[in-house]
Amino acid sequence: MFRFSRLPALALAVALASGAAQAHAVLTSFKVEGHDVVLRFNGRVDATRSRLSLLNADSANPQKIECEAGEDQATLKGHLGDVAPGSYILRWEVLSVDGHISRGEQPVTIPTP
Repeated sequence: MFRFSRLPALALAVALASGAAQAHAVLTSFKVEGHDVVLRFNGRVDATRSRLSLLNADSANPQKIECEAGEDQATLKGHLGDVAPGSYILRWEVLSVDGHISRGEQPVTIPTP
C-alpha cells in the first residue's frame, strides 16, 4: 500500500504563502510632521508611481497629495499644503519594486497650529 507523505506538500504551501506575503508593501509606521505625512513600509516602494489622497469626513472630494521618496526607498513623504486643521483619511496606493500594488487608508488628524 502506497502512503503519501504530507510533509513535502505542507512545506511547499508554507513556502508559497510566505513568498506571497513578502511581495506586497505593508505600512509599518505613519506620522505627521508639520504639514507633511511620512509613511514607512516593510520594503522598497516606487515613489514616482505611488499615490496619496486626503479625504474629508464625507469622502466626497479626495484631494491629491504630492508625494516623493522619503529618507530611504521604503519611506514615502507627502506634503499636505494648506489643509485646514481637523480629522481626515489618508488614502495611499504604493507600487512595490517587485510590481505589486498595495492600498490602504490611514486616519490622520491635522493639529491646530
